[in-house]
Amino acid sequence: MTRRNPLDRRGGLNRALLSRQMLLEREQLPVLDAIRYHIGFQAQAPNPQYFALWNRVAGFDQAELSALFTSRQVVRIARMRSTIFLTTAQDCLNLRPLLQPAIH
Repeated sequence: MTRRNPLDRRGGLNRALLSRQMLLEREQLPVLDAIRYHIGFQAQAPNPQYFALWNRVAGFDQAELSALFTSRQVVRIARMRSTIFLTTAQDCLNLRPLLQPAIH
């Protein structure tokens, strides 16, 4: 019987997690779809969401995210542990009532 190295399994799990987070390679998809897929990005300061999307979306253009803010398709809002997150406006409407009791 052959035993598998536990580090091989852990490495596989880590790569699967990085893949789900779109951190192994940049994806070809619209910025709004990337935000929707992740249900948001940490946005406590003005720049982290730009860096997060630049790392995940091939050909990311910061003007595209800025246009989503201007058109109110994305928002920055307090979510988990009252931390500010970037999320789609629709996800904001769906999640805020669920998270509100934990924010107070």
